[in-house]
Amino acid sequence: MRVNGEIFVSVASFCDPELQFTLRSLFGQASQPERLHVAVIDQSADDNRSWIAAQPFAAQIRYVQLNPVDSRGVSWARSLAFSLYQNEQWLLQIDSHTLFEPGWDERLIGQCQTLCERVARPIISTYPPPFRFDEAGKPFLPYEKSQSIYALRPKEDAKMDAHSPKMPFAVTHHAIDQDFEVGHHIAGGFLFTLGRFTQDVPYDPYMYFHGEEQNMALRAYTAGYTIFHPRHALIPLAHLYKAAGQEHKGQHWRADLERQRTFSYSELMRQSDQRLAKLIRGDESLGAFRPGFARPLQAFCDESGFDYANFKIQAPGPVVRPDFLTLCNTRHGPMMVANQDRSIGRSLRLCGHWAADLLDLALAEIQPGNTVIEVGSCYGEHAIPIQNKLGLNGKLVAIEPNPVLFRLLSANLVVNQYLDTLPIQAAVADQSCTVAVLTANLTVPCYLSRISLAHSKDQLAAPVKALTIDELGLNHLHVLKINTNGFDAQVLKGALETCRRLKPVVLVAGELLNLPALNQWASEAGYESTEYRLRCHSAAEMDRHPELWNPELHCLLMRPRS
Repeated sequence: MRVNGEIFVSVASFCDPELQFTLRSLFGQASQPERLHVAVIDQSADDNRSWIAAQPFAAQIRYVQLNPVDSRGVSWARSLAFSLYQNEQWLLQIDSHTLFEPGWDERLIGQCQTLCERVARPIISTYPPPFRFDEAGKPFLPYEKSQSIYALRPKEDAKMDAHSPKMPFAVTHHAIDQDFEVGHHIAGGFLFTLGRFTQDVPYDPYMYFHGEEQNMALRAYTAGYTIFHPRHALIPLAHLYKAAGQEHKGQHWRADLERQRTFSYSELMRQSDQRLAKLIRGDESLGAFRPGFARPLQAFCDESGFDYANFKIQAPGPVVRPDFLTLCNTRHGPMMVANQDRSIGRSLRLCGHWAADLLDLALAEIQPGNTVIEVGSCYGEHAIPIQNKLGLNGKLVAIEPNPVLFRLLSANLVVNQYLDTLPIQAAVADQSCTVAVLTANLTVPCYLSRISLAHSKDQLAAPVKALTIDELGLNHLHVLKINTNGFDAQVLKGALETCRRLKPVVLVAGELLNLPALNQWASEAGYESTEYRLRCHSAAEMDRHPELWNPELHCLLMRPRS
């Protein structure tokens, strides 16, 4: 029988004498040990099968034993561990020399559930505090826990270059009045998140040791995950650190093992460096191990201060400031909008909606359980009611290229508890490329929803990945809604194969539409069109608020010919 709140625990062990200790501590200190399912990749000449069989938790261990000579390193082993995942709700990844505190499972689940109220996909990760063994072999913590955040940043002497972009990281103690701080690095020896992480961000088996954590952090961010570093006192486990600069049995590159292998440590390291270099370039040849689609790689670099393009390490970049925003009540739930936005933001603040007739037109075509793509989601003013109609079994992909609007869209989805909606920061075009999107200075009046492409040298220009609908490889699509400030024809050109195959209803809206191009596309794709002209606000609303932005929207509703 499945237990509610099951935890999949990934343990990659290499010739580690503390593996049995770790498993005893893991199960022995859990509030509900029955919820644990543990993948152990034991790279050791010592087969622990008989020991595991004698334990009360034997049925909860998925054990694989490998000759350490054949091992390709920690990332390779962790990729094998991820392959043993069986749809558990939570994921804990640890090293095989870990000490647990009582109730660690309830504490980590509670912390992650709290963070799920802030973001859709949280990760709790940091380098854990140390523990040691005394002369009698009893584990102990060498010092008291502090109230500082255990944040991870590159070491002061860290450098990177084109040949090797990997950096050494260390704990920096931040004394702030929070339990968690957003970060940009993952500790491989302590990671707690949603179980689906094993599918969203599979371990790259071609990574080796150094650079593994950078790889996972960057891919996790671009897959829509937010990394949180916890307060020291909240970390319910500890790590047995090895003395720096000394050889020990658990080193994969041990000389006695190297002599027996047909491959060398240096070859694995060189291959790993090449993989990391490809990743920071967004190389598509990495396949499943490339950056994700939910957030752009450049946004990770801007927020983290890791300038991979110029191989520089800088202070973390600014985020959208709360004092420039207002949480307003709209017809469809609370939404965060920019105070200085004179376009859709002002409409949401004063009237609680924008373009209600356009929304009604879209909702009339949508049924519960459908799959919908919205290109140009802005704040989520239509995405939220669309997801509400789709229900639990429906799927909405909300795409927004503007970096500021994308952050607000993501926040508004979380505030309204639509955690299954997939927000993607990207432009949509007729081919894959990178475009420059003009962001916004939220300290001055702006028309945020009208900000579009920019010259790449503009001070407020941000590089954004452009993708095509076709490259998403969808199996289902019932409605495609597009509002892209004049780029509608390019969007549809890049969706031609998908529309011919899946035959979704297409709704295109904007102030200006390229009707000849859209009608030509409809003819090629086998669609017929109905034209509408709609206002964003009623006459009564304009009488009350003459300052509202109220363009006439030109709409085409296109259905496949029967």
